Amino acid sequence: MKCATQTVDLWPQVRPDTQPSSYTCEPYSLGTIVYVVETPPMPSPPLPQELIDVIIDCIAGDSTHQRDSYLYSCALVTDLWMHRCIFHLHNNFIVQGGITAQQTALLRHPTFLSQIRNLVFYKGQLDCNSNPSTGNIDTVLGVTSNITHLMLNCESASNPRLSPSQLRDGIILPTLTHLTLEHVAFDHFVNFALIIHHFQALESLRLVKTYQLTFHDTKIVSNGIRSPPRLRILGLDGTQDNFTYNFGHWLAQGKYGGCLIEKFVFDLGSFNPMVLILLKYLEMSLQTIEITIDPEHPALADNVFPWIGEGAWAAFDRSFAREDFACLKEVKIKVLGSQLVSDDQASEFFPQLVQRGVAVGVELGCVMKDMWIE
Repeated sequence: MKCATQTVDLWPQVRPDTQPSSYTCEPYSLGTIVYVVETPPMPSPPLPQELIDVIIDCIAGDSTHQRDSYLYSCALVTDLWMHRCIFHLHNNFIVQGGITAQQTALLRHPTFLSQIRNLVFYKGQLDCNSNPSTGNIDTVLGVTSNITHLMLNCESASNPRLSPSQLRDGIILPTLTHLTLEHVAFDHFVNFALIIHHFQALESLRLVKTYQLTFHDTKIVSNGIRSPPRLRILGLDGTQDNFTYNFGHWLAQGKYGGCLIEKFVFDLGSFNPMVLILLKYLEMSLQTIEITIDPEHPALADNVFPWIGEGAWAAFDRSFAREDFACLKEVKIKVLGSQLVSDDQASEFFPQLVQRGVAVGVELGCVMKDMWIE
């Protein structure tokens, strides 16, 4: 006699949303009928946090450009994975070449948004006509209201202009304290002033090769748009002459309103003589001057130490030693990569400052420049 085989559905009354998604087959014999019973698997225990941390630590050790993308994907697994990923991202949210699908999902996650403090935009992310999915800046700023550090870099953008219309009226960013703009253009200087007006808590501002597209901009004075009252740290590298000139007037409007710059940073390789004129607006409050030197900079790489010649150092010494800089306490030379000069050698560049009692020293910095000035 042949044995009959029959499959019995043991889940006829179970709702689809509660029925297990997969089963293991366990056949057994009952008389002459062989039944195949489908049973749900035992639930697997969650991974211990220590193992999760090890997995994410290994991913974070990836030295390729995909590292951050991997971490964004891992952050979407569960909240247990997210906290470790944010730790390795250093609370940074970096947009390069458009917002990815992982980043779009993370921007909707309250836990992720509550912990992001640093926001960085690279390349062509500033087109106000772009779709939000491609990285429109106000789309991201509209949901990341807790950020303290913001950097916009338009070096590779086909249209590097930034206009106030790209920052909606609702975007004030009351917690933003550090801002860096690199290779950003403005139709008028007043557009720059209107944008900075959104950030009244701003303490540190760094501008790299920033420029305006008009030669004159007298509206800035008549509009009376003052600089942020808490602004204390300023860095200018390779800014356009017209922009630098208007920038000085903008600072002067805020001088008596509480904006007193205490630290000024500039890069020697992209030094603009207009900076010395700008310093006249800062002399009443300036306490620290930091000169950054990158020996690999094209303007410096072919020259031997002391790079720009004794005449330039003497010009700095005469300018900084004037009595108008009554609050000046320190002049620091920050060399990137390797320390090619000692404190004693640096003091020889500024004999008048040393005679005044101003501290002159050298600091070794990272090859990669800091995104923000602290």
